[in-house]
Amino acid sequence: MMQMKILMNIPFRIKAGRCLLSSSTSKFARFQSGRIGNRLKNAIDSKMEAKQNYAQEGAELRPKSHLWRAVAFTAATGLTTFSIASISEYKNTKKSIQDLNDVLTEFKRIYFGRQESNKRVDTLIATLIATNVAVFALWRFSNFSKFMSLFFTNGFSSKLLCLPMLLSVFSHSNFLHMFANMYVLNSFSSATLQFLGKEEFLAFYLTGGVFASLVSLCVKSFTKSLLPSLGASGAIAALIGYVCIVASDAKISIIFLPQFQFSAGNALMGILLFETAMSFCWSIYKIQTF
Repeated sequence: MMQMKILMNIPFRIKAGRCLLSSSTSKFARFQSGRIGNRLKNAIDSKMEAKQNYAQEGAELRPKSHLWRAVAFTAATGLTTFSIASISEYKNTKKSIQDLNDVLTEFKRIYFGRQESNKRVDTLIATLIATNVAVFALWRFSNFSKFMSLFFTNGFSSKLLCLPMLLSVFSHSNFLHMFANMYVLNSFSSATLQFLGKEEFLAFYLTGGVFASLVSLCVKSFTKSLLPSLGASGAIAALIGYVCIVASDAKISIIFLPQFQFSAGNALMGILLFETAMSFCWSIYKIQTF
């Protein structure tokens, strides 16, 4: 009789054990699913919080009254660069007049002055191109990304307003953009230097670039755009625009392709169209990587 009771209790114990095991398993599964759900929720919340922090810290438009600072910086840049250019040109002219008293110096000036002047011009263009290439190389290092975004992009939501207006003229984050701008600069510099000296060329280049940055800031302010801009296209367009004014019929050829000639006006239109296309591609890139 005792054995019968034990045998009858065994299925009950096994069944109870199974119930207890299934209950523990379900609780463990609910615990694990709860942990996974909490982790997923925390990850989503942290990502949303990071986006909100980004919008609060780096993507707030400035008041439109800050445009006056940009206008003042543009005027100061033009005044400073052209003043330095005038002083430098005056010193060079004064030195040339003094050298005219010496016949040998005059002889050397006639036969070797042009070659020396061309050498100085080539050095100037090479320096501008090298500066743009160096800044482009810095964009390749992720450790400098915050620094480059702060100082070398021009935006109306940036922490710095004035200095990036100048530094962004030497900044390119896309190789095609940089190559095209430097190619055009090297090709059209000779045409511009026929009307401007070396000093005036550099002053006009910098002032034109800063003025283009000012126009970009005005557009961003009124369209409420948070996207930054960068590139030397504004400075190059200013140089070609100057040639269009002083010599609208001037023919310009591309280096390595001298058989193709076109007017300065067509060159300016091509630069503007290319810059518009690159700006559109840059905006898409920024939206996708946000």
